[in-house]
Amino acid sequence: MSSMACVPHDGKGLKAKCTTESAAGRIPRFGPANAPSSEAEQLTMDLTYSPEEDQFRRALRDWLEGNLPQEWRRKDYWACLTEDESFRRRRSWEAAKAAAGWSGIDWPKEYGGYGGTVVEKAIHDEEMGLARAPASVNRLGLVFLAPTVMASASKINLMQDLTGNRPRRFIIELQGC
Repeated sequence: MSSMACVPHDGKGLKAKCTTESAAGRIPRFGPANAPSSEAEQLTMDLTYSPEEDQFRRALRDWLEGNLPQEWRRKDYWACLTEDESFRRRRSWEAAKAAAGWSGIDWPKEYGGYGGTVVEKAIHDEEMGLARAPASVNRLGLVFLAPTVMASASKINLMQDLTGNRPRRFIIELQGC
């Protein structure tokens, strides 16, 4: 049986030291199981954002502040719209995000995406939630369908389908929306 202990490190930011207790003694949580040493016994994880990631967050917040209507942020706003009107407005929102480069955050640039990192995608999703931005009309397409096509389609077909102004429209069309 093993247990893991994480304690604050240096009292700054979100740094932590993590160790695992097991029958074999103290071993690092993600390190070599049979090579405990004083250095390997504790791992330091720095979960603070880099200056580039903070800049990404500020840029997205600024864009949302200038482009997401305040009325759309109300909890009751979307409930009073018909399904068709809600879809139309969310689709228009997706087009505005795509035109400004804020859609397909983790897609490669060559396929019409932002070319962002996993952390930037997480920041994007967090900021969209904090701003109460509308849900995507093509979330499954952006998250599952397009990456599958990118991974399995030939380069020629993929470039024809996912470049230029077509990426998000292409995904919506494939889903029959």
